[in-house]
Amino acid sequence: MNQQTVASAIDAPTAATEAGSLFAKSEIEAKEALEIFARAVGTAPTYETWITERTNWVNGYIEVKPNAKGEAADKAFSRFKDRLTDSYGISAPKSTNAAAEKKAAEREKKTAEIMAKHETQTPTMLRAQLEAAYATLAKNPESKAANSVVKELRQVLKVKQSAENKAQGEELATARKHVKELVSKCTDISLLDQLVDLLEGNAQ
Repeated sequence: MNQQTVASAIDAPTAATEAGSLFAKSEIEAKEALEIFARAVGTAPTYETWITERTNWVNGYIEVKPNAKGEAADKAFSRFKDRLTDSYGISAPKSTNAAAEKKAAEREKKTAEIMAKHETQTPTMLRAQLEAAYATLAKNPESKAANSVVKELRQVLKVKQSAENKAQGEELATARKHVKELVSKCTDISLLDQLVDLLEGNAQ
């Protein structure tokens, strides 16, 4: 990012005060902008409403910054959208037209078929296969087949790792809860000391 410079020093106290004032105004105006847009689209906007109001927002942005190109306006709205989500919990809705729904259904079907194909394979097995696939790809980077295999294995591994991590997290939470219950009922100091020693040893 290009940094702005000034030719010479200016009246620092006055300039700093003005800078603070302008910044405060920009925050107030930004908050008002979020509120106005939130009211325009509602808490659960339809795709059509979102697209209409997004276009209106971009038009307003360009009116103030006429030199902003389409990409700059799109990026500005993306930043605005993130702040809208943080402030009001409003997210951009997905398209509900027939073509989009058909495409989404096709993606879901394809994903289900891929997962079924690798149903019996564990993450460890998939990582080994992925390593071999990368080796094959390294020998022939232009191979569409090798690229396809790598992409498929990465997709399956990501899903299975996520499920595995979730399952481990649930087991860990259950085990911790059980231990806490047992500790709360235990009156034998020697047993508690042994447990502390075991846990401290495991933590090292």
